[in-house]
Amino acid sequence: MANQVDQEEASFWDEAFPFLETLTRKECKFLLIGNIACKYHGLRTELSEVDLLVSSDADDMMLLFETLHELGWTSKDRAIKKSDDFYLSIPVQDGCIDIISQTPGLHFPEVYERAVNVKFGKLFLKVLHRDDLIRNKSLLDDPRHLDEAIELSMLSTFDV
Repeated sequence: MANQVDQEEASFWDEAFPFLETLTRKECKFLLIGNIACKYHGLRTELSEVDLLVSSDADDMMLLFETLHELGWTSKDRAIKKSDDFYLSIPVQDGCIDIISQTPGLHFPEVYERAVNVKFGKLFLKVLHRDDLIRNKSLLDDPRHLDEAIELSMLSTFDV
């Protein structure tokens, strides 16, 4: 069973990692938020989802769309626009990549500066700072996010 989970996770990252690598190479400004940020800050979460907050700056949006095009992720059956605000969901093997340009409680230039640089394989990626993650999670409508904000707040009391 554990081997099957490892293979499923690997297949997800086989698609997600090249996307993150290409965005990084192009110097598109983005942050890892959601499950990966929660996991980094100590919560147990599933990692078959990548949530990105991308700068709404026109240059960064152009780099994002260039990357989506390069990977063949611009077709209607691949990239799904989920709302009038910029929210794109890309299904990948056994998961998805959700890309947004705004979310409650976060102002991109400020949170980008506070983000933590984390090494993922050969990449250094920015992960949303715990305080910003707690603020964002506490402002989202889903009760699951409020629970995560409370758990993250409790974990921060154990920081030395």
